[in-house]
Amino acid sequence: MYSSLAIPVTDQSQVGEARRAASQIAREAELSDTEAGKVSLIATELANNLQKYAKAGRILLQAFSDPRGKIVEVISIDEGPGIADPGRCQQDGFSTGGTPGSGLGAVKRVSTEFDIFSSQPKGTVVLARIHANSHATPDRSTYAWGAVSIPAPGESVCGDAWRIAENAEGAVVIVADGLGHGPLASDASQAAMKVFEADAFQGPSRLMESAHMRLSGTRGAAVAVAQLDIEKKTLRYCGIGNISGCLLTTTSGRGLLTRNGIVGSRAHKVEELKYPWPTNGLLIMYSDGLHTRIALETYPGLFSRHPGIIAAVLARDCIRGKDDATVVILRLRAGWQ
Repeated sequence: MYSSLAIPVTDQSQVGEARRAASQIAREAELSDTEAGKVSLIATELANNLQKYAKAGRILLQAFSDPRGKIVEVISIDEGPGIADPGRCQQDGFSTGGTPGSGLGAVKRVSTEFDIFSSQPKGTVVLARIHANSHATPDRSTYAWGAVSIPAPGESVCGDAWRIAENAEGAVVIVADGLGHGPLASDASQAAMKVFEADAFQGPSRLMESAHMRLSGTRGAAVAVAQLDIEKKTLRYCGIGNISGCLLTTTSGRGLLTRNGIVGSRAHKVEELKYPWPTNGLLIMYSDGLHTRIALETYPGLFSRHPGIIAAVLARDCIRGKDDATVVILRLRAGWQ
């Protein structure tokens, strides 16, 4: 189950829209009434903050599943002015607008996962997740990951798609970008997701070959697959088309090789490459809706944040604005707690 929705929040009426959308996506994810209430509270508080204090604010709502079960995610994104002391803003009673000052503190308390990143004057990103049955189910995930996927301007569906799968041996990530945008592009990328969902761990090159056959008859897509072997500390990677990938640490970075072609149409020979997985490594994969140059070093402190925060910051600042845009980030959970 994967679904997403973006809501601009620039006036008070859109706060209610964000709350209603959050409630709806929580019900569709089959969260309990208590959990759905938490999602609505989070969306309301974050939307209120955007309306009162920020410019170009947006609420992103996502529902998905992982080994911990169903998750609903609320991300607040703005383009300034930023917060001088994000830690202090999470304390109850702190306010710069004459309000009781319980917003971020309340959001953090009810969230299963929470993180915030802010810089002046670029703005603030807040991530909050509610896990279904979070008190009954221990955290079984070895990995921390996040993703943002936004349709092209004027489109109601995104022509990009992504998935993540985990097992005892490692994790696999796929990103697909259907040619063009709109419903036909979405059909192509979703066809690649069906291949992934059927057998995510068949290996990147075999998965790519299976996708090439499955996408025949669609308009085709750019596709990249990365598979992390946790015991061998290696990353196997295979990409065809304009999906970019990079593997970063705090001191270094390397690009992941992608071949020209179109999966489902003009795919060149599939080539799977192997890379060493570095200590505290960060995998970033993104469609060509983002600029090709990813420079986390220009954001002091961002590397250590939750991958969902990093994805949202990159989506805010690196989207070209003319096409679908997707960025997916994976790291070992030990790199972010």
